[in-house]
Amino acid sequence: MPYVGYQNITPDSPGAGVADDSTTEEQLATELALIEDSQKSGPIFGVTILKRLVPGWFAKVDLGNDIIGIGAALEF
Repeated sequence: MPYVGYQNITPDSPGAGVADDSTTEEQLATELALIEDSQKSGPIFGVTILKRLVPGWFAKVDLGNDIIGIGAALEF
């Protein structure tokens, strides 16, 4: 099953960059940089492959520019 879409990732971490007793300025700057780097958006595309193992059970593989995953699926 092919898929095409648009993904918008907006991280939310209210405590990032907030000083407490044990953090340094470098750690606070690193936290803020990680949050900033996590924010992205763009087109996505890929394919999901389902292979029936037994009735109702499937092996599932997702391959795309947004995710690569292997798992199991249960039909109900």
